[in-house]
Amino acid sequence: MLPEVDDAIIEAMDIETLAANPSWTWSHGYREPLVCAGFLPIIPGVVETWAVVSPKLRLMRCRVQLAYDLYDFHLEYCQRHDIRRVQCMVDNAFPPAKTFVEHLGYRYESAMLQWGRNEDIRLRYVWFLKDHL
Repeated sequence: MLPEVDDAIIEAMDIETLAANPSWTWSHGYREPLVCAGFLPIIPGVVETWAVVSPKLRLMRCRVQLAYDLYDFHLEYCQRHDIRRVQCMVDNAFPPAKTFVEHLGYRYESAMLQWGRNEDIRLRYVWFLKDHL
């Protein structure tokens, strides 16, 4: 089961901001999107990545292809736009998310304690372009 989305996250994900930045939708031939992901610039050379994953993806065999495609999206975007660092936050209480970002080449950087209204633990993962060239 997917974790509940914190209201603070929904408020922070202003649709106009997301729409103005690079994003990617992956359906793998299905009628509906399975994953939407994108980048939000923080400072030159650094972006925060986000992803919304359909619960149906856990039941499908196409997850390996998704990982390859999402990795290619990262690599191509970072090379084209001189992005050196991509960072993301993962809910500590949802192990599949940690496994997924690790498969994409992210590595653990730190824990963010008492994050958000629920004072959850979020884990910061980073992906460096130089590690993938």
